[in-house]
Amino acid sequence: MEIRPIHRLPGRLRVGYDRRRYPIRQATLAQTLLLSQEGILDVTLNGVRGSMLVRYNPAALSEREVLALFLALGSKYLEDADLLESLGAVEPHRSLLAELLGQTLRHVVRSLIMPPLIGRVLTWINVAPRVVRGAGKVLSGHPFTSETLDTAALCAALLSGDTRTASSVSLLLKMGETLEDFTRQASYGNLARALLAADEAATVLDDEGQERRVPVGALRVGDRVIVRAGACIPADGEVLSGEGMVGQAGITGEPLPVFRSAGHTVFAGTTVEEGELILRVKALGRDTKIQGILALIEDSAAYKAGAQRRAELLADRLVPFNFALAALTWLVTRNPARAAATLMVDYSCAMKLAAPVTVLAAMRQCAVAGIAVKGGRCLEAAAEADTLLVDKTGTLTASTPRLCAVIPFHGRTEDDILRLAACLEEHFPHPLARAVVEAALQRDLHHRERHARVENVVAHGIASSLDGERLLIGSAHFIFEDSGIPRTQEAVREAKALAAQGASVLYLAQGGELVGLLAVDDPIREETPAALAALRRAGFRRIVMLTGDGEPAAQAVASRLGLDGVRAQLLPEDKLSAVRAERHAGHCVAMVGDGINDAPALAEADVGVAVAGCSGVAGQTADVVLPDGGIAPLAEVRLTGQRMLRRISHNNAAILGVNSLLLLGQLSGRLPGPTAAFLHNFSTVCVTLGAMRRL
Repeated sequence: MEIRPIHRLPGRLRVGYDRRRYPIRQATLAQTLLLSQEGILDVTLNGVRGSMLVRYNPAALSEREVLALFLALGSKYLEDADLLESLGAVEPHRSLLAELLGQTLRHVVRSLIMPPLIGRVLTWINVAPRVVRGAGKVLSGHPFTSETLDTAALCAALLSGDTRTASSVSLLLKMGETLEDFTRQASYGNLARALLAADEAATVLDDEGQERRVPVGALRVGDRVIVRAGACIPADGEVLSGEGMVGQAGITGEPLPVFRSAGHTVFAGTTVEEGELILRVKALGRDTKIQGILALIEDSAAYKAGAQRRAELLADRLVPFNFALAALTWLVTRNPARAAATLMVDYSCAMKLAAPVTVLAAMRQCAVAGIAVKGGRCLEAAAEADTLLVDKTGTLTASTPRLCAVIPFHGRTEDDILRLAACLEEHFPHPLARAVVEAALQRDLHHRERHARVENVVAHGIASSLDGERLLIGSAHFIFEDSGIPRTQEAVREAKALAAQGASVLYLAQGGELVGLLAVDDPIREETPAALAALRRAGFRRIVMLTGDGEPAAQAVASRLGLDGVRAQLLPEDKLSAVRAERHAGHCVAMVGDGINDAPALAEADVGVAVAGCSGVAGQTADVVLPDGGIAPLAEVRLTGQRMLRRISHNNAAILGVNSLLLLGQLSGRLPGPTAAFLHNFSTVCVTLGAMRRL
């Protein structure tokens, strides 16, 4: 590979190469091959300028040896079809400034240097594709679009013989499209980076097991990649060896890290939170799961925000007025040039670009906060919802049973009862048993086993013996009815009081008498009261709890949280019916849940929200997946949606105002057509760049 040194420092060397001789794919291959060499620390490729910055270890390589490595990259390697194909998709480098300067230079050459006849022919050739697109819109039954406006303006100039104006208008339209394209790509790129959070390089293992760093874009299908704790997985692949916990909430909706080892599949954009994995690359670029999600976000019209669709509809409805204004101008002035000038300014381009860019900015802001949102429609629904239906277990509560009370009888102490109960319960993994054992550990109660072998009576309790006395722990039915233990009035009174607080009661009996009660509840998450207050401040007028739990437990939680309503003992179809009833009553409904039983209701609601710890089905069904922290992040989702709607509205007002002033300037004859077209495109880009700002 022929190169020329541009700048050198110890351990750093910048070289230039001929971009015409070595296109981007070959340059990327050269970069990849150089990175595989011992002593090369990093190679940064700039495909626009045609240069590479090489960082190397001076103790292992000299500058002369680095230059020799470039010289060794001959056609045998850089033109090898298999090596080039193994790179996968290589995105070309683009420079906004270079493209705009190139377009301007070509226009100047046609206008000032080339003979007039050749210039006119080139102008016709240049505008022909745009005219064809406009004609296609008319023939397809869509005569009032921005494309037909552009076509009409160009045709008017060409038919009047003013090819210079036609060429200038074509240049301005092309530059405007280039600016809009770069703006849109930047918006999607920002969203992709927020979802991916990917490193710029990956660590690849060669056949000898040596590690080398390569750009993610230079990975090949079949490469072995090592990913350590804290690093982002750069490509979809299959784990070859190692073990680790992988956080993949942004891809699958699972907020908790999942265990991955040999044979498991992992996805680009997920993060190894613990451990170390060696994987074989199976998919790159557009074939990865995360890119599929981005494509769905980009292409799915069903997830457009209503405000976005309304902006696009308004833009199309304003096009006929441009044509009517042009006709009126011609009738009044009989000046074709002035009439054509009114076609160079329209409202459509800016409205159709600024609205989706605003939606992408809102989605990116949520993604940075760890909130997965499936489209602008979901943000809009969250912004407009007035009723919040929320599941209890795992959403308002911690979904982790906790011992909340110990009631001793017959002179026993709380520690005596808890120590004895933990000694029995530690043999079984039931959630209530774990709560009892955990409470004993927290109180530092040691419970040496003195009882006989324990017997688990499924769904009832545990039976054993201690010092020749029968030892039982379990439900009221097991203790009083199956085992015949006398039921005391004191026990009945205490059990009712605990049940009214939403607790489940375990009964402990020894030697034929009841010696204690243990109450276990599902505690309200610490952040829930503050989160509910924030949601009310954000605009939710009614918050109602839906749960499959019993009435006492549900009422106790609802009372403590000050909810507007509660429905208990609901099956999945009952929750679905509750959502439908609220919607039929005219409410815009947000439903929050985490379980498989919540999935039908999540799908039916105007916006379904899944919380951390949700099941896979709930995560796939929901429109929004919140990070760990309960329902608190939902307030931010709602506020972000409201800001998004306000920005779209403000942008539309600005677009209407600016372009109306430009049209007035043209009608008055004080603003030339090309100048108006330039200002129109410039204002479009300014509004769009403003739409990209943080909400």
